Amino acid sequence: MQTKSYASAAVLIIAFTARALSQTAPHKFPPEVLERKASIVGVKTTPDGGTVKVDGVTIPKTPFMLLKKDKPRVLRFELAGFKPVEKTVDPGAHYVIGIGVDFASHKAQLVEFDQPPGSTDGVPAAEAIPAAAPAPVATNTAAAVTEPASAPATANPGAASAQTVTPFGFAFGMTKQQAIAKLGKDAVEKDSGVNVVFKTAPNPHPDFEAYIAAFSPDKGLLKITAVSKDIQTSDDGSELREKFNTFRSALREKYGKAIKDFDFCKGNEVECKDEYFMMELKEKNRVLDSYWTRENKDLPPQLQNIAIEAVALGINKGYIKISYEFEGWNAFVDELDKKRNSTF
Repeated sequence: MQTKSYASAAVLIIAFTARALSQTAPHKFPPEVLERKASIVGVKTTPDGGTVKVDGVTIPKTPFMLLKKDKPRVLRFELAGFKPVEKTVDPGAHYVIGIGVDFASHKAQLVEFDQPPGSTDGVPAAEAIPAAAPAPVATNTAAAVTEPASAPATANPGAASAQTVTPFGFAFGMTKQQAIAKLGKDAVEKDSGVNVVFKTAPNPHPDFEAYIAAFSPDKGLLKITAVSKDIQTSDDGSELREKFNTFRSALREKYGKAIKDFDFCKGNEVECKDEYFMMELKEKNRVLDSYWTRENKDLPPQLQNIAIEAVALGINKGYIKISYEFEGWNAFVDELDKKRNSTF
């Protein structure tokens, strides 16, 4: 049976350039994309490198590729020293598709965009999203819910932008030493350098058992991921889904509606029946998660991304992951990747 891996939950996530592409003026998009006959697909892997195969055919290493819509495509990512990772995409359903591949945890996840042409709530796409805003992350660790005990949801989500957000009492930019001093050394379950797993938080939530903080030596705290206690559930995942919806509602109250809500099954008709929800979630054929990004006008300026994800440990047990990524996180990840790849 699968067990929780806090190291996996805190793995460094890759930011895509897909959003920048999704903001391109409509006339710059290939006609096949605008007509929903194809999608532009971007791939980023950690570690970097390796090969990408589409339906068994190796494609040139480029930042983006155009996949025409005729059937679901199977993308296979291979890198020496790691097991291959596969992901099925449906070209044409979205203008731009970003795929983040984490070879270490053997996972890949999609982030889709439908920004151009058109507008967001009546605002032209070019104005709706700041040009410098980082792309949403594709991550197996994307998850985040506001800490109801420390910061009650405001009736006016827009007011959040004027507040300093402190998820579970962790403050953006605080140093590792400050966090440990605040919580005590006994609160540290594991310290792997960048990531520290705490058994509690400055303002803990009773439903969560671990808090994974990622620290930059120069910028301090740049990411916090909360991992819930195990949730016993029926085969159809009703109890897990109920808890997921409760946390997501808390986020919506404070930060507005998520940019993307994913709740789908990519298996066959039998596999996608409700009674097999937990089994397919464990096998990565089911997805239940939501994302907030800089595209959300209600997101405080120091926050870059928030996400919530349901994870299955077995057919009757799962948990929820919630993460906040702060300003500077994407640049920090890029720098770490650069240092790691400098050994080649």
